[in-house]
Amino acid sequence: MSMDVHIARSDSATGDWVLDRKVFLLESLAEITRELAGQATPAGIIRAFLPMAMGPLGLTWGFIALCTPDGQTLAQSSRGLETPELTRLAVAAPSLSARFFTMPEAAGAAPPDPGQPPVLLTGQHLGRNGLLPENVEALAVWSVDQDLRGLAILGGRLTDTLLDAEEVVYLEKLIDNISMAVRCAGNAEAVARMSRTLAERTEHLEKTMAAMATTQDELDRRNFHLSVLFETTRELSGELDPARAMDTFLKTVAGSFGLERAFLAVLDDAAEAPCVAVLGLSEQERALLITPSARQTLLGLFVASKDRMPHPLESRILAQPPTGLPGEPRIVLLFAVDEQCRGVLALGPRISGREMARAEQELLQAQLDSFMLSLDGARQHETAKRLNLNLAQRNSELIETIAQLTNAKKEIDLLQAAKMRIAAALRGEMERLKRFSWRDLILILLASLCLGLLYNLVSPGRVEIIPKALFNPGPPAVTAFAVKAELDAGRAVLIDARPAEFFQQESIPGAVNLTPALFDFVYAMRFADLPLDAPIIVYGRSVSLLYDRQVAEKLSLRGHESVVLLDGGLDAWRKAGLPLESKGAKP
Repeated sequence: MSMDVHIARSDSATGDWVLDRKVFLLESLAEITRELAGQATPAGIIRAFLPMAMGPLGLTWGFIALCTPDGQTLAQSSRGLETPELTRLAVAAPSLSARFFTMPEAAGAAPPDPGQPPVLLTGQHLGRNGLLPENVEALAVWSVDQDLRGLAILGGRLTDTLLDAEEVVYLEKLIDNISMAVRCAGNAEAVARMSRTLAERTEHLEKTMAAMATTQDELDRRNFHLSVLFETTRELSGELDPARAMDTFLKTVAGSFGLERAFLAVLDDAAEAPCVAVLGLSEQERALLITPSARQTLLGLFVASKDRMPHPLESRILAQPPTGLPGEPRIVLLFAVDEQCRGVLALGPRISGREMARAEQELLQAQLDSFMLSLDGARQHETAKRLNLNLAQRNSELIETIAQLTNAKKEIDLLQAAKMRIAAALRGEMERLKRFSWRDLILILLASLCLGLLYNLVSPGRVEIIPKALFNPGPPAVTAFAVKAELDAGRAVLIDARPAEFFQQESIPGAVNLTPALFDFVYAMRFADLPLDAPIIVYGRSVSLLYDRQVAEKLSLRGHESVVLLDGGLDAWRKAGLPLESKGAKP
């Protein structure tokens, strides 16, 4: 009976020990689960796993690694291993993972689903593998996900007993927990990476949207500037009056930039005072701008610019607005339409109080370029209109001269008819020569004298009864060689005063035919623009008619100051052996 009691007590103690063992393992499993849950990275999880897994199982060493299917080790940890064994396991971990991972699978099969149980091998036969230490107790391989595998190798048990079924189950639960913890940490890292990526993309998107907003603002600004420039060009395109063009341009600029005061001054070399357009200035300030002293002040701005003076159809903004100008301008631009026309554009403060930005200054210069083109066109229109008026006046004078020539021709025709009648009468009288008497001679002389006086009175080529040359010494005369020297130097104008038929037959090279009969007509066409101080040499006379003296006197009456005659006329030139030319018979 006592033996039965002892056996019963022994069985009771064994049952208590087994129960305590299960409680211990469950508590260890719970503690490991809590510890693994507090780790944020896979590396931290495997470092915390080994000591907590080895202690309850009485193991002295352990190795754990996370590997990829392509043979890379992402993280590893070890306890109780010597350096040679640790190095061997670190090198062999990827191949061991691949070898034991695929043991239950067919060749070429897909890796197991992460939800499947891990592969756990125990027993002394594991030590016969050349890659593992001899005292290995357990090897576990599990799949974290499609791209990550876990490998755990444990050994060096303190007792000689093998792992029992409860310890194997405990180890399987540990492997499940670490697999879940590593998967959760990987997911957390993936979420963190996605969050960072999302934050980076959000930041990039915000920057892109800000850049798009800036670009849109820039496009809106450029569109506004182009619209303003188009309106400026459209307003000025059809304006041919310079004053109205200036006023239109100044109002357009003031409206575009919101200006309180401004003025525009155009300086023409042909005008004594500038032409101005003002906005917001008092009458006193406007009056100051149109004075000759204001012209000198504004021209002084160009002189001060020196080498930076704008070229034709160019403008330049002064770096520092000059003081003393009406309206206290904040920005002053100098521009040049051409070599004779320059201008100053002065802009006062803006209504908004803002300074003009660089882009706005470029718009202002573009508007000014459009105005300069318009002003240049208006000036050319004014010049063309003035030339047309001058041409109309010249045409009127030409028509009047032609009318006078027509009347003179009619008078000449009448005189020619009278001449023919006189000749017929003379021929009739020749028949009476046989009865010639002194009385007839006196009557003929008296009739001839009367007719000669009448012809001389009405003829434009009348002959002076008493030549003026008898009482007027006339212009000075120069030698043929002196005339040749003046002509070669290009300093004098040579005039042939003889009738056109003589001029065509023979003349001095370079001479211009100007006869007394056609003096007014030819002078208006050829010599009206000749300076009054230009040297003039005149030649051409006959025995009875001094054409050169008549033309020289007419030139002097026109105000020409330096008129001389060729001493000896064409005969002296010919005797000097100087060249002559012939223009052929007059058609």
